[in-house]
Amino acid sequence: GILGMCLSRDGSLFSTRMADKSIHTFSSKLTAPKPSRVGHNHKNLVSSSCWSLDNQWLLTTGEDEKMVIWHAQKMEPLMLMERREHNLNLKRDKEQSSINPKTAIADSNNPPLKRIKQSQFYYRDKFILAAQGADLLLYKYHLDPKIDDIRRYINKSKYKLSSSFSAQSTITCISAVNCIYSHLVLVGTTNKSVRIVDMNKGETVCQYEKMHPIYQIVQNTGSPSLSHQQDSYNLFLTASLGDGISLWDVRSPKCLRTFSQHLCRAVPVGCTFSPCGRYVACGSENKMAFIYDIRQGAVLEKVGKHRDVVTDVVYNPDRVLLYTSCMDGKIRVFKPQ
Repeated sequence: GILGMCLSRDGSLFSTRMADKSIHTFSSKLTAPKPSRVGHNHKNLVSSSCWSLDNQWLLTTGEDEKMVIWHAQKMEPLMLMERREHNLNLKRDKEQSSINPKTAIADSNNPPLKRIKQSQFYYRDKFILAAQGADLLLYKYHLDPKIDDIRRYINKSKYKLSSSFSAQSTITCISAVNCIYSHLVLVGTTNKSVRIVDMNKGETVCQYEKMHPIYQIVQNTGSPSLSHQQDSYNLFLTASLGDGISLWDVRSPKCLRTFSQHLCRAVPVGCTFSPCGRYVACGSENKMAFIYDIRQGAVLEKVGKHRDVVTDVVYNPDRVLLYTSCMDGKIRVFKPQ
C-alpha cells in the first residue's frame, strides 16, 4: 500500500512512500506511458519525502535512521546522510580507528544519526533541515551528480552540520517554507505544543499549546499560478490522532477552527490546503477523502469510495484536481465539485 505521497512545487512529479520500504517517482499525468522509477535504499519504512524546487533531487527520511538524496531522473542515491556532523573522510577514519585510538575518539564526536523523524529542503534548497530526537539540525551540502559506472563506490557529495537548535522535547514533525527565503520553522513536539523557531537567532519566538501530540504540520504556501492576500499565508494546519485537524494563525495563540468529522484514530492520514486557500482536504480511515470549508468548518464534499484507508491527499497547484493515495496501492484523481 501507499503510506504517503509528495507532489513537486510545479505539480509535474509525484513521489510515493510504499509499504515495501521503496520510493516510487512518476509523472503527475497518471496516463503517461512511462512507468514509475523505483528506488531501494532504506531498510525500514520511509517516513517522509521532499522534492527540491528544480525537481532534480528527492530527499527521503527512513525509520532506519538514514536520510538519502536521490537523483530524481535515475532514482539513484547521490548522498547518504548517516552521521550527525558530516561525511568528510568517513572511509579513511573507519580504516584508521582500529589502529589509532585518537581516530576512534574523533569518530565518537561524529556519532551516527538516531531517531531521525523528518527532513526537508530549506531556504530555497540551500540547506537541509532535519529533526533528530529533540534537536533541529541545519546542514550545508554539496551534490555531485556525476556517477562513474565502473567506480560507483566513489561519491563526492558532501554535507556538514551548520547549526542546531534544541526543542527540549522530542520533535514529532517540522514544517518550513522552501519556495521563499524564510528563517522561520514550525516544530511540533511530544509535549503537545507547536513552536515557531527563528533559525537566525536560534530561539523560540512563539509557542502554541495543543491537546494531543502532533504528527503533521502544513503551511499555506499558495500556488505558483495564484496570488493570495497576505494574511492567508499566516495560516497553518496541525493534525493529531484522535483530535482531527486544527487551523491556526501565527498571530493568534488560540486555535481558530477544528475539523474533526473524518476518522483518524490509528493511521496518520495527511491533510493539505487547496491552491486557492479556501478549503482543507484530508484522508480518512473510513475509505473516503474529506473536503472542508475553512470559513465555516463544515464538510463540503466526501470524495470517492476507496477500497481501503485514504492515507494522503494532494492538490494539483495548476488545475482543479485532487489526488488521493490509498492503502490498496492506488492513486486516484478527482475533480471536486
